[in-house]
Amino acid sequence: MVQIRKLFAFIICVFLCLSLAGCSNTESIDTLLSAPSLTKEQSSVLQALGKAHSEKTTFVYPTSGSNRSAIRQLDIDNDGEDEAVAFFRDSETGINARVAILEPDDSGSYYISSELEGPGEGIASFSLLRGGGSKPVLLIEWTSPSLPFNSFAAYQYSAETLELGMEENCTDLILFDFDDDGNMEFCYTSRISQEDGYTLKAVKLDDDSLRTIAVARLSRAISGIKSIIDGILLDGSHAVFVDEVTAAGLQTEIFTFTDGELKEAAFGEGFDITELTQRPDSDYLTSKRFDTGTCVPSSVPPTAEIVSPESFMYWYSVKAGDVVLTGVSYVSTNYGICLFLPAEWMNECTVRAADGPYAMTVYDIENTDLVTLLVLGVSDDATQYTSEGFTLVGSSAFNRFYCRFNCTEEESEYIRTNFTILRLGEN
Repeated sequence: MVQIRKLFAFIICVFLCLSLAGCSNTESIDTLLSAPSLTKEQSSVLQALGKAHSEKTTFVYPTSGSNRSAIRQLDIDNDGEDEAVAFFRDSETGINARVAILEPDDSGSYYISSELEGPGEGIASFSLLRGGGSKPVLLIEWTSPSLPFNSFAAYQYSAETLELGMEENCTDLILFDFDDDGNMEFCYTSRISQEDGYTLKAVKLDDDSLRTIAVARLSRAISGIKSIIDGILLDGSHAVFVDEVTAAGLQTEIFTFTDGELKEAAFGEGFDITELTQRPDSDYLTSKRFDTGTCVPSSVPPTAEIVSPESFMYWYSVKAGDVVLTGVSYVSTNYGICLFLPAEWMNECTVRAADGPYAMTVYDIENTDLVTLLVLGVSDDATQYTSEGFTLVGSSAFNRFYCRFNCTEEESEYIRTNFTILRLGEN
């Protein structure tokens, strides 16, 4: 009954918002709640799949990427005409998803020209890679809930035939132009074996074929891969950040593509990037992209002279081979927030948890409070707290965050400007 009331309230809110915005309110509530209708092309594709298989055919949708449609219209053979690429499952032929290429006939209807069964039940992502040759590559990352890893498969299409090229298991996969040639390449991590651990591989489309052009062996201490992202170092160069799972939590390795090889980005003497980037295992504590570059959170302080090292999260990146401290912050994985603080505070300040809505307070060496963080629900009345000097610094879907400052204007402005909402799994 509570869920029905919530749904009814949501419908009324949508209806009122559309009315107040000047939108037409002649449509019924059923129309507003109905699923989007299929386009003419999509209907034709579904009919073609149903004829070739059964009426039990269902679409399979990619779970990530900028376009998560089950049907994509692309020119995948460079003939100047778009084909339809469809992801689907036929319950009568098995549980694995399938990929089909459909061509339009003279009447505009589609027919299946070629199809293949994939190595997984679902699809994580789909991309079209173009290199210097005439044949683009369909790159599909497949998923299987019963397996601890995904797999990717690369396909090429010509003469109405879809052919499988490279296929391998992977734990994570990213696309980016790592050699700055104007074409997208991809990197992926995979597990060799329990004894040999994990590798990072870089793959490039040369002419009409994919080839592995670089391989890097990852740390033997890891038990899994949390995520990999394409990042930017402080000197502006591209790098691959690999967040790794260990028995103690997370650590990160950073690689650049240099002279045809994947090389460690942090090669300065006295720096061990894996030791310096140790932190708890949390989806909120993966490597993050900021305006200044990509940084890695860490529980390890840069020096042993900090008064209260456990109070802060330290952020590191790499510049000219050296590991550089880029920021100091208070992080709450409960609320998914990062409160960046002036770097000099780490030498003399302490963070203490507070009671009730007061999440924490930063105190200096003389026990003077410098900033207090307040957390309220999105519907809570903040009047009492704003009268006490709290100002809004950020908000999420569930909470609003306020700070009361007892520091310089320059310090408070830095904290307000750099307040960050950490989103789960976001890099």
